[in-house]
Amino acid sequence: MKPPRAKSPRSFVVLDLPGESGRVWLFERANGGVKQAASAQIDPGRPVPPAYAARSFRETLQPRLRVAWLPPQRIYLRLLRLPPAELHEVPAMIEFELERVSPLPLNEIAWSYELIAPEKGKPLDAALLIAPRAAVEAFLGRVEQAGFLPDKLDFPLLRELLSRRPEGQEVVILAREGSEGLFALLGWWSEGRLEHLGLIPLSLDDAGQNAFLETLRQTAWTGEIAGWHDPSRARWRLMAPPEIARALEPALRQAAGERLIVETPKEAAELAALTAAARSPLNLLPPDIAAGYKKHAGRRVRLAAAKAALVGYFLLALGFLALLNVRQYQKDEMTYRAGLLYPEYTNALALKAQVQVLEEQLQLKFAVLDCLKAISDTLPSEMTLRSFAFHDGRTVTIYGTVPADRQNRVTEFNEALAKATVRGRRVFQTVSTRSIQARGQAPANWSIQCELAKPEPF
Repeated sequence: MKPPRAKSPRSFVVLDLPGESGRVWLFERANGGVKQAASAQIDPGRPVPPAYAARSFRETLQPRLRVAWLPPQRIYLRLLRLPPAELHEVPAMIEFELERVSPLPLNEIAWSYELIAPEKGKPLDAALLIAPRAAVEAFLGRVEQAGFLPDKLDFPLLRELLSRRPEGQEVVILAREGSEGLFALLGWWSEGRLEHLGLIPLSLDDAGQNAFLETLRQTAWTGEIAGWHDPSRARWRLMAPPEIARALEPALRQAAGERLIVETPKEAAELAALTAAARSPLNLLPPDIAAGYKKHAGRRVRLAAAKAALVGYFLLALGFLALLNVRQYQKDEMTYRAGLLYPEYTNALALKAQVQVLEEQLQLKFAVLDCLKAISDTLPSEMTLRSFAFHDGRTVTIYGTVPADRQNRVTEFNEALAKATVRGRRVFQTVSTRSIQARGQAPANWSIQCELAKPEPF
């Protein structure tokens, strides 16, 4: 089972802290590259601004990579030639070579590497960087005091040197001034391949310049013997700040003549952009220190998440209490208004009841009239109506007599009442004969019960 793939950083912070003061840049990933989002100056004795150094819970979703530039004076550079291999095999191959090329015991160094234009199936060139662990830890102590915990230690001048791949033969000299004096990064190229790499201290006095020229002569002589340096064809390129370039140019003219090209180096912000955009294994931060930083950062992120959750809960509770008070106020206001309207409401209910009574009385009056009209219209001449009575406003019972030999007229009268209409409406919903009582030849007594149809509303 493969381990889960780490998320790619969405933003990058690059810190340059050569001494008491420095500068920090923030870059965001955009259009396949990076663009500068912000930068800040770090004054002596002041920490790195929290916007660049602080870690938050948001980084679990949008990772941020923090890079610090390691001062170059303590770095040892070596160019290694490696046989063709897969990229994941390179660290083991370099570890095998470390004991032979390292100037210090392996337990006293921090090391990393940068592959130079690797091509599949061809020999690999790697720039090996070695720094004393004590110097790395001393630098990290200053960085920690500034409130910055880096994920990576980088060497920006190597990025600048490798950002270009000159054709033919060219000697590139990157001269800078660091916290411990001047230094120069040398890169000797031949037909697009880096043949020599070195980092040497530099001084602008006569003795320092003579020593620097002697180093160049010895390297050139070695290159001539190896066949990768031709003095008649090689171009010399000096990339240094103006004051350093003016001091070194006369001495370099002695070695290079008219083949010397003097250029302005990249600005610090450009180097920071190269560092942020780099996708390489170069990292001089010792693994055990990196693991400690990661653990510490995890605790800080969890603490920040807990604080955020607590603050959110507190704000939610305040919001709930505020909403509860608003609802209680609204309830009290509605209760007060209801109390003001209660007498009017009671009067309205009484009036409504009176209106309903009047309507029922009126409906009953019309129902009685309709009932009498239906009875008079349908009553056979042989039958006699003696009385009728209303019950519950919906039921009417009719009483009468009929000759003993004409009792069938009661059934006909029942059917006629069931179909009786007044003003196009049926008068009765149901009609049923309750009784027919006959006593010899005397007229029979009958009774019919009718249920009035539902009246139309006014």
